[in-house]
Amino acid sequence: MTELMKSTVILCADDFGISAGVNRAIAGLAERGRLSAVSCMSLGDAWAEGAGMLKPFKENIDVGLHLTFTNLPPLTRAWGEKFPAIKSLIIKSWLRRLDAEAVEAEVRAQFQKFIAHWGKPPDFIDGHQHVHILPQIRESLLKVRAELAPGAWMRNVVDIAAAKDDFKSAVLAILGWRLLAMMNRQRIDHNQFFRGAYDYTKPADFPTLLTRWLAQEEPVLVYCHPGFPDDVLAKHDDVLEPRQKEYDFLDGEQWGARLKEGGVTLLKRPAPGAHALFALTHQLVRFLITGGVNTLFGYLVYVGGIVLFNLPYFWAVMWSYIIGTSFSFITFRTFVFIGGARGILKSYARFIPAYIALFVINEALLFAFVDVAGWNKLAAQAGIIPLCAVLSFVINKIFVFK
Repeated sequence: MTELMKSTVILCADDFGISAGVNRAIAGLAERGRLSAVSCMSLGDAWAEGAGMLKPFKENIDVGLHLTFTNLPPLTRAWGEKFPAIKSLIIKSWLRRLDAEAVEAEVRAQFQKFIAHWGKPPDFIDGHQHVHILPQIRESLLKVRAELAPGAWMRNVVDIAAAKDDFKSAVLAILGWRLLAMMNRQRIDHNQFFRGAYDYTKPADFPTLLTRWLAQEEPVLVYCHPGFPDDVLAKHDDVLEPRQKEYDFLDGEQWGARLKEGGVTLLKRPAPGAHALFALTHQLVRFLITGGVNTLFGYLVYVGGIVLFNLPYFWAVMWSYIIGTSFSFITFRTFVFIGGARGILKSYARFIPAYIALFVINEALLFAFVDVAGWNKLAAQAGIIPLCAVLSFVINKIFVFK
């Protein structure tokens, strides 16, 4: 049996409204308290009837708009009978070749149809295949949200910790960064941590994946796709078998027991003022201040090796790294990556090879600048410091103190 660690999670089932089979599965899970949020495709033919299925559980779940620009037929005429394929949509949006008026009209129509059948604005907003992060679409979305659903929180797809383990998460982090900055600027509440990405075309162990997602930062938003595959779903989407497997686990005894025993706590929405970029920025600021102290200390040791002992730069750098390593570990753990999840010994065991890697990079750059380019030894090291500082932050965050 796969054991789930104690966690707080916004568990959101996507694609409600795409078909009757998906609706029945998600509504059943909502009725049994197995979910905390449902994201709805208001342009789906099954949305009107499906909205009535969710209303008895509206006090226990957040119900949001799953903004859709792929798979299903559009609501507005400018798009014709169907949206462009996802790859084409991404390219056109980044080149800003989409019709801005058509984009806004479709966004507005999906909001209005959601409200017409649900009776009020959505609790939150996200996007099918994450289209809400794309240029042109995100601007229209923020505009219409401000008019029709100003209290709705939004889905953030930028999660640096997840990006290190999963290529799709890494791509989402890159593409979603601009929307995250815009949400922070407008003080729109959103999740800080984000999980749920995996390859639906390959066999996957959903319980094991969920265990891994929940064992990291919290509260985390996990999106999922439970459903009963039917002919309508197959017409619009090729993710079929994984939906049944996800439903079977979420409806099963193991997940139910974890919820009943309090091992997993379901949360409907992020806490007010939860801004992921601000949290990361504050940590980065602490890192830069602490790293500045560490770097100054290490640089003074390096200067001492060059000036006082006339050491070659190779040995001067090694001297500064050896002396400064333990000092840096203590300051980073105390003031930046506070505590750390692995414990002191395990973190230190990772800290040493991380700094060895930084040392190798530092030496290679010094060789390039001093021996090849002919730079001054002191000026070369001063120029390398900022790059090594950025690398150090990333390595410490995702490898050492995670």
